[in-house]
Amino acid sequence: MHPSRLSRTHGFTLIEVLVALVLVSLLSLMAWRALEGMGQAGELTRVNEQSLQRIQVGLAQWTVDLDAIADTGLAQPLDFDGQRLRLTRHSSEPNAGIVVVAWLLRSTEQGRVWQRWASPPVTTRIGLQAAWDGAERWSRTPLSEDAARTVTFMPVSSWQLFYYRGDAWSNPQSSAGGPGADASTKLPDSVQLILDVPAGASDGSIAGKLTRYWIAPRQGATR
Repeated sequence: MHPSRLSRTHGFTLIEVLVALVLVSLLSLMAWRALEGMGQAGELTRVNEQSLQRIQVGLAQWTVDLDAIADTGLAQPLDFDGQRLRLTRHSSEPNAGIVVVAWLLRSTEQGRVWQRWASPPVTTRIGLQAAWDGAERWSRTPLSEDAARTVTFMPVSSWQLFYYRGDAWSNPQSSAGGPGADASTKLPDSVQLILDVPAGASDGSIAGKLTRYWIAPRQGATR
């Protein structure tokens, strides 16, 4: 038999087999890392979508509350003391009365979160007084029955409010007006809300400062 024909009948050498195995291992590792990266990207997208949805729902409810503000003459329409905001608004149910709403940053085991509490509709001065006091009490010492009236929206490390009055922005007056008192601080022409959303150390969720402006209906549309 011709020598050249004998050489073509030989199989792969050990070195060739080892090189092939190394190449296959590298390709498998690259493919696994690519799949892992796709999974992480999908999870990050899901987390960001959920974070954005919570933010949108919270800001939408904030705007709805301000749009429905009712100046009863018995309490400040907006009462912000630097930590919690109380406001009086019309009930979403026609002719149901006035609702007292409170917004607050509350410290929890998971961090500070933005919460909202709302009273049942009231139609009397005594009922308004009780609801106003209930909002104050909830902000300091919530009870078990408050859970049904409390909504937690999203993590927020700090917040600020500014009122637009007399062609200038200023810090809200934290006077202790309440039902039965002379509420000398009237509804501002506009409200600026600034929320500091903390970075998600483990979930990569949306973070940063959010600014929301609200303009009193008599001044124009909300934004």
